[in-house]
Amino acid sequence: MIRKQSITIVTILLAVFGIGRVRALVANGHLGCAVAIAQEAPDDTGSDVDSDDDAATEPDSKPPPPSVIGDWDGVLYNGANPYPMQLDITKQKGTKISGTWNASGYVGEASFKGTVNGNDVMTFDMKVSGSCHLAGAGMLGDATITAMTKDESCKGEKGTTGSFVVYMF
Repeated sequence: MIRKQSITIVTILLAVFGIGRVRALVANGHLGCAVAIAQEAPDDTGSDVDSDDDAATEPDSKPPPPSVIGDWDGVLYNGANPYPMQLDITKQKGTKISGTWNASGYVGEASFKGTVNGNDVMTFDMKVSGSCHLAGAGMLGDATITAMTKDESCKGEKGTTGSFVVYMF
């Protein structure tokens, strides 16, 4: 049982922290980040460019959230137990998402709501039954969602932690 939990934790950590490194390797040819350095250039008279001639600056705005609508399939680990999981994100309005989910042997079809931001960070509130629900937070990767969960208001399981990984096919 400890081995299964260790493998789950390692898989989640690799998925969450490794995805950005792979993107950097593909985009930049190395694992570091891309850096640009700006310097003042002399004008035609040989003097430095006047700092009052500011170039247009990029607005400090948040990136738009990615579209995550679709059917996602994977595995939910609640405690030490794995359950086949389906997450169907049917509605997205800005950063807000909603839909249905199920985990065979754990919960039948139930509703969920959540958020996704432009930095690929996601939150979830997934109904189980009655007042029992899973609260979760995770990361969106290339066709992958990896999240950690915690049972909230669940009799006998309140506070149980878990995780899930789902893939869009």
